[in-house]
Amino acid sequence: MEINDFTEYYSTISNAELLDILDNPRGYQPIAIEAAKKEFVKRQLSEEDIKEAKEPMINDRMQKEKQKKKLNAIEEKVKATGNTLIETLNPIQSGITSTEKIIRLVVIVFSARYLYEVITEFRYIIITAEDSYHSPLITSLGLLPFILLPVAVFTFWKRKSIGWVLLTIYLTIIATSVFWQMVSSYGQRRSQFSWLERLYPSPSPSSYILSLIFLMGMLYVLCKPNVREVYSIRKETISKVIIMPAILELILLVYVK
Repeated sequence: MEINDFTEYYSTISNAELLDILDNPRGYQPIAIEAAKKEFVKRQLSEEDIKEAKEPMINDRMQKEKQKKKLNAIEEKVKATGNTLIETLNPIQSGITSTEKIIRLVVIVFSARYLYEVITEFRYIIITAEDSYHSPLITSLGLLPFILLPVAVFTFWKRKSIGWVLLTIYLTIIATSVFWQMVSSYGQRRSQFSWLERLYPSPSPSSYILSLIFLMGMLYVLCKPNVREVYSIRKETISKVIIMPAILELILLVYVK
């Protein structure tokens, strides 16, 4: 483009646009800047005209600065919250008791388990929730672990007695369900045809056993005296929150079957 093209164009723009070009020459061709300077001289703007023209630009710049500071403040707050959360949950942090390490490890393990279950079972959750109108009892049974676990983990993290109780009930329900599935699959496997087993293989016994070992191990950890002491749980409470949920779960499993 020739300088005359820029001269003709700049004669049509506002004072604010012209001053913006002169204040930010980067990105413009030298002949464009030269044409802008000539136009500025031609207009013979007074200090008042310049001040008035620059006012919207100054306000816009100040607004952007405010937004940038606000975003930086939010970013810093998120970082600080994340660091605090990591520091709070870090089970290998020095200077804390072994009981505190156990509690933090339990919170991390079951938080991760919940996220994994929600991601892997998302379609099941949606289908079960949509079918709640037809069979509310089965729906409640199917969705109970997804509702119980986050509440249990949060209250357990807050050192509430109800957190210990809910987490123990959750572990008992899941362990009972896994045991029932293992027994049921064993009976089915004995009666199945070999070709049907190849088409629709059921989980191996080792997967059930490993799950039971994990669940029973976590129950053992929760029932240790040093952990129970933090949550003010007496020995008498243990049998109530383990035996009763296990019996109820078995009854429901038999009923559903």
